[in-house]
Amino acid sequence: MRRISLLLLAVVLVFSLFAQASIEKNYVVALRSANVRALPSTQGDIIHTMAPGEKAELLENLGEWLKIRLADGKIGYVWSRVVRLETVKVTKSPSPSPLRTPASSPSTSPPAPSQARFGLSFNFQYAIVNPEDFNANVETLNAYLNYLSQIPEYSSASIDHPLEGLKRLLGGGVEVNYRLNRNLGINAGLAYFTASKSSDSTLSLTHMNDTLELTYSTEFKSRISAPYIGLSFTLPSRFVELETFGNVAFLMGNFYHQAGMESRLNSAPLDSYWEKYDNMKKSTVGFMAGANLRFKFNEKMGIYLGGKYILANFKDLEGDYSNAAGESLHGNVYRVEISFLGIGTRPVLYIATEPPSDHAIVKVQRAKFNFSGFYFNLGFFSRF
Repeated sequence: MRRISLLLLAVVLVFSLFAQASIEKNYVVALRSANVRALPSTQGDIIHTMAPGEKAELLENLGEWLKIRLADGKIGYVWSRVVRLETVKVTKSPSPSPLRTPASSPSTSPPAPSQARFGLSFNFQYAIVNPEDFNANVETLNAYLNYLSQIPEYSSASIDHPLEGLKRLLGGGVEVNYRLNRNLGINAGLAYFTASKSSDSTLSLTHMNDTLELTYSTEFKSRISAPYIGLSFTLPSRFVELETFGNVAFLMGNFYHQAGMESRLNSAPLDSYWEKYDNMKKSTVGFMAGANLRFKFNEKMGIYLGGKYILANFKDLEGDYSNAAGESLHGNVYRVEISFLGIGTRPVLYIATEPPSDHAIVKVQRAKFNFSGFYFNLGFFSRF
């Protein structure tokens, strides 16, 4: 009886040892060249590239990403769509596995780098705006020319084309971005915008044998620099990223406006007049919000396009005023609404230390330059 018991015990021990010696292990096999990253994200650094058919031990299945151990003991993550899973029965042995060295362990593997990344971008910007007070003088002169052309005493009258106001701004800039994590970042940069517009309009009036020509000219210039800072939110993907952002900007503007008139009677010079508003400077705080689509060439660089809306208004302009008579002064820029010979109330620009007093003036207020508008962005970015 004792012999039978000993025999049964021996059989149990043999099967127990065999069961312990035979275990299943899971591996991944690369279907093609596969990047192994330090983080389960396309933002993670590449620590190894698996060749087609190369095998690595599977540690954890995270869905889109698989945590693996390479043959040299490094721990990394590989995209699940570029590998296949394989289960192998292996026998325990005191000798080290060819896929794992005794020195490798989670505690000795290098720590994963931070997901925060620096980025640098350069951009071109284009906008359609209506600076209001700058264009008000053009509207006034066009209305006046149109009124003169309809006076019945003239046997004929013609205007070659109306004056044009300032409508478009061009700009560029540079921006630095720091990613706090996979989605959130801080961005800061400097944008510069410039615009200029010159326009002439000639009115020809004929009365009996005399021809009177009136040529009105306007010129506008603006230069605006805008340092800004804010937050960005990015939805990353393999090839295209969507970035949204909001910024606070400190805008510094310098504006110039000149208007003039020359008259000729029967082609002989008759009179000329002009007035110039220069060094009109002002600073203001504005807000920017928008979105960009980033198209990546690789993990380090690409191009982007998008748009943003800027809300900013330069109020209470100050500058220098001078005219053809040599009169000049420095003071506030005033918007003055006057009436030209019954054609209605129109705004014009006027500069003086005090608002002028005249019976034709209906309303006086300090002039402003409305910078608000929608801006298109096109740029290049890199990350390091």
